[in-house]
Amino acid sequence: MQDKQLLLDLLAVEAEQDAVAVLVKRGLMDDVSRWVALGNMPNNQSVVHAQQSNPSAALVEKFTNGLDAILIRFCKAAGIDPRGPTAPGSMSKAVQNWFGDLSEKSPAQIRAIAEEGLVLYATGTKLRPCLSI
Repeated sequence: MQDKQLLLDLLAVEAEQDAVAVLVKRGLMDDVSRWVALGNMPNNQSVVHAQQSNPSAALVEKFTNGLDAILIRFCKAAGIDPRGPTAPGSMSKAVQNWFGDLSEKSPAQIRAIAEEGLVLYATGTKLRPCLSI
């Protein structure tokens, strides 16, 4: 099921309780057929607790996971099993296969590739700018 308005409503919230309110309003919190344990593992504390605790590292992880997903999508679209023997052996080889040599592209071309495939939304009261000196 695709529900663009639900997505937009969830993107507009700033706090967990507001997200829950959006789901309650639509009757989605009580529909047990919609909810499964994270990773489909009832005892998934190790997965949840392994998340980044540092905001900067968590943000970088989001981009890395997004790039992984994009490269897997390109593999599957080409009929290649991402875990199979014909899959690119590394992220850099996958980038080379699907996007070419990035060192030969202009900053505008690289920006266009990035904007086409990956957008990160980050909002909320806990979001703080990070500075490295």
